Amino acid sequence: MLPSSLRNNVIAAAAVNDNELDQAQQEAYDDILHASYAASSRTSISPDRLIAFSSYLHGRIAAFSRTALPLFGLLELLQTFLVPGHDSTRLPLSLPTFASHADASASSRHADRYAEQANAWLHDLKQFGCWQMLVSMHSAMLSSVSLGHNADMGFDFLAVTLHRCQSELVRAVPQLANSLIQSPLAAVKAAHTQFAGRLSVANDPDANLSLLLAYLADHRSTPSPPHRHRDPEVLATNVHLAEQFGRRYRGDAPLRFLDFALETNRKIDSENERPYYRGTPIVQSSGTGKTRMVLELKQYAPLYICFRKPDANANAKAGYPFPDSGFTTLARALSSLTTAQAKHAHLVELHTLDRVGGVNDKRNQHFQDVSESAQALLASTPPEILKASYQHVFDHFLVQPVLLLNEQLLDVSRYLANCRRAHPCPLVFVAVDECVEMNVGTPSNDQNQLHSLLRAWNYIGGLRDAHNLLQFWLVLLSTSSSATHLVEHVSVRGSARRQNSVPLPTFTAIGFDVFSEERPSLNRASEASLASQLVTYGRPLWSSLERSDFWSNAVFKLQGSSSFSDQDRAQCFSVLASRLSLGLVPVHSDRSFLFGEQKILTDQLVDRHMRVLTSVTPEAGMHINSPSEP
Repeated sequence: MLPSSLRNNVIAAAAVNDNELDQAQQEAYDDILHASYAASSRTSISPDRLIAFSSYLHGRIAAFSRTALPLFGLLELLQTFLVPGHDSTRLPLSLPTFASHADASASSRHADRYAEQANAWLHDLKQFGCWQMLVSMHSAMLSSVSLGHNADMGFDFLAVTLHRCQSELVRAVPQLANSLIQSPLAAVKAAHTQFAGRLSVANDPDANLSLLLAYLADHRSTPSPPHRHRDPEVLATNVHLAEQFGRRYRGDAPLRFLDFALETNRKIDSENERPYYRGTPIVQSSGTGKTRMVLELKQYAPLYICFRKPDANANAKAGYPFPDSGFTTLARALSSLTTAQAKHAHLVELHTLDRVGGVNDKRNQHFQDVSESAQALLASTPPEILKASYQHVFDHFLVQPVLLLNEQLLDVSRYLANCRRAHPCPLVFVAVDECVEMNVGTPSNDQNQLHSLLRAWNYIGGLRDAHNLLQFWLVLLSTSSSATHLVEHVSVRGSARRQNSVPLPTFTAIGFDVFSEERPSLNRASEASLASQLVTYGRPLWSSLERSDFWSNAVFKLQGSSSFSDQDRAQCFSVLASRLSLGLVPVHSDRSFLFGEQKILTDQLVDRHMRVLTSVTPEAGMHINSPSEP
């Protein structure tokens, strides 16, 4: 029998004007829709797939007007899905359904009216500078549709570009004013659904776009879904980063880091003097793949990675992944899953960018839930607790969430240990990318988010000892030399407990050419200067930079500024080192006047991404043995 949800959806979508069918005809059609038939009772389709198909069908039908349903296309789709052995020629579910078999007379009347209007506007539209760009984008999208490819990206770009060209288009066609106030994505898709026969690669490209605009002028634009960013630059960057972070990681840096963290943890347990918190700072120059390496740890241990960036809610280039989330929300999400494998899959999914649009809706919703929960928690907390000491604040806010999360992650940790018997890891990694972004205080002010995080991790360490919990291992990543203060000896800090702590060792051995096997061979010497080749030299993940302004980004990274000053010693060195392989002659005596200047220059060269860091001393001194990278 046809599922009731599918029957009801078809009934609702297929409803037509009461004047077009008499009561007897409507009842007869309703009987057909509600009837069972013998063939359907023999179908082997699972209930889950029936529900999924019903949901898909409902979403596609909703895009059609009440009098322009593609009835023959709908019949073909239902037969393909429900009848075993039926010739399967349907499009992928991600493609829009085009009304190629819709009511021909109604569609033709609409198309003729819009075509007349389009012809009247075409001369004026072609005078504007953005016209040819829009025509090219529209033609490329139609080509994708005709080849059966996923055209969602093309619809996105075209709708956003139409919105951005609003001022020019409205000068030619004032009727478009109400249609391009925002991205007209829904109307663009509806036009291609209703006029699939007229909007074709076989027709004149200018006429195609003018016909589309004639349709848009008659339809107000509807709001785009809030979770999917429509800026084409943002969308392109998100997709590019998703592709780069989704590539296969080569090299053993993740395993070396795993061994490093486990060895550090063992040493802490065996010695009397302990660090203020348990974790590992990772300080290394840009493009060496720090974040990408840490993401690989998800194969060996539970991983939770955060990014503190105020504008990271839309654009992936502001940070990967998106803003961080809390223990309570994560524990609640994991508790709803019954198996360890499902819990691990949920953690992995939180760190995955969708390759279609560079967006992960589930993760975005997760972060939104965290933010709302945190705001509600602060609003409901008595003022005396918020003003209390750190110990009382942590007692109130941290104990129960950490215990709940530990209970959920125990299953995941055991599951991964069983899957990776050669590399068992009892740690839970919580990573904060670009951690110095949390340093919003002044040097004399110890009250900033990063220091609060370290205090919280010190408290969590105490909970671990008291309750025999999993070891929550904090990983702090940075490209900035200022992050070396994370490992400087804590005797310079105000807390007596921190003064008695020992510094943590810094991990710098990220590896280098992690994509060397993917680099194409060169046929001519001149190809060595191509941008596609340059980005593979030494900094494998500079290829994740946005293509449209790669060079300006690279110059800014190397100079520390978009403009050059011959009075800036570090800039002069950077420019020279981009042509020659230069190294620094170390000054070992702190009595030399050059010692302090060299340390400052060394810090700047790490910040300018000209050097790969080899080690950091307990006194926060940086060792750089590698030459520059011309």
